[in-house]
Amino acid sequence: MLEDYGAAAIKTGFIGRAELVHAVAERLRFWQASAPERVGPLVVDPVLVNHPGQTDFAAQVASEVAGKDHVDTALAPMMGAEDFSYYAREVPAVFFFVGATPPGQDPATAPSNHSPEFFLDESALDLGLRALLQMSLDYLHGAAGP
Repeated sequence: MLEDYGAAAIKTGFIGRAELVHAVAERLRFWQASAPERVGPLVVDPVLVNHPGQTDFAAQVASEVAGKDHVDTALAPMMGAEDFSYYAREVPAVFFFVGATPPGQDPATAPSNHSPEFFLDESALDLGLRALLQMSLDYLHGAAGP
């Protein structure tokens, strides 16, 4: 694709495995050497870090909307980056997931949203919308954490 169109910039998220960092660096060196006019700067999103007060607030509201048994706050940190991280650097913010794995499928083995086998249980859309709406209303009425 770079051969055909070039790129004003090359954007990656956080790359959390050394072998991937090396593979990306190798390809970038190749393109810089073979067609420097087609390759712009590399943009790496910063790691996304949730604000503790907003995280507690979101978990509380999600528990009220979905029921405490359906909210998991004990997830291990993930090495990832999103465009959202730029917002979170400027204002207190929280990024959370709404489970959309179909009933009967183990979330630990379900295909990720970047997989062609990914399947979205659309009933999760209603829950996610209600949670975000309630968080917005509570925030606007002064109930958000510090």
